[in-house]
Amino acid sequence: MAGKPSEIEPDRPPAFASSRPPAVKLGSTLGVFAPAGPVDGVRLRAGLDLLRAAGWRVKLGRHLRRRKHHLAGADAQRREDLLALLADPEVDALMAARGGYGCLRLVEEPIPWDQFPPKPLIGFSDLTVLLTDRCVRTGVGGWHAPMVMTLPGMRPAAQKEFAAGLAKDVTPPWRFSKKGRRQLGRAQGPLLGGNLSSLAALAAAGFLPKLDGVILLLEEHGDEIRRVDRSLQILRSGGRLEALAGLALGGFTDCAGARALPTLFRETVARLPADCPVALGAPFGHGLFNRLWPVGGRATLIVDEAGAQLTFLGGQTKITKQRVQNI
Repeated sequence: MAGKPSEIEPDRPPAFASSRPPAVKLGSTLGVFAPAGPVDGVRLRAGLDLLRAAGWRVKLGRHLRRRKHHLAGADAQRREDLLALLADPEVDALMAARGGYGCLRLVEEPIPWDQFPPKPLIGFSDLTVLLTDRCVRTGVGGWHAPMVMTLPGMRPAAQKEFAAGLAKDVTPPWRFSKKGRRQLGRAQGPLLGGNLSSLAALAAAGFLPKLDGVILLLEEHGDEIRRVDRSLQILRSGGRLEALAGLALGGFTDCAGARALPTLFRETVARLPADCPVALGAPFGHGLFNRLWPVGGRATLIVDEAGAQLTFLGGQTKITKQRVQNI
């Protein structure tokens, strides 16, 4: 793989500063909450058993098993659990039971993130809303990773990789095949992203700043192609992508009309900066592969003739970027 992170020179100022989240060591206590959809008792118990067997302790939110239609209880109850676990001195990190929908309702009234210790949030899918909101408002990073109810459906090897990655802060580089190249270049910057429709909802609500200098990771699940198109259009039309440092696309699973996805991706790439590296096939999302990655942490994305690689870095985020002519 050509190029080294140290060779990348500064190009544009950061949109915000952020830090890589810390490891959540075995023996720590995970506060489990349901900020979005209602939980399934069987899958919840199975996931909690896996966490305990791996070596973590768990503490459940007071309203975890509540249900109100498509939500895990009323907005006030879900918000209460989030704030209570953030404030609880016995809890070291917060892990979502599941996604679904509902996190956007919690940020309508700004969450006072800076009033609480910087405990990592762990989750994906609809948790993209909370992970992103906290990171852009306070600079505190989190872990884009499997949730309690998704753990039982993972292969044993993937479960072990998740446990080791979270407990030891191990995030090996992601390597892409040549087929995953979409635009050559190299960039270094903070990682943001996750679920595309959740990010678009944040943008439409006015809660997402421009993503200048950011390496953006996107995935989607279960949306019709017209909705995927609309989400991308919201980000493009709002100027969120015009100064992007890099883009890596993960799984776009169970999307009706998926044949049109390559066309949408080409249109999106055509409107990005000419030197913005773009790669497809990142191993995260709602499919078989959902490797954890640090929201707010630094990374280097290099896309060249040999393929593509995303390398995760430690320490305080400093956005840098080098222009590389497309070939």
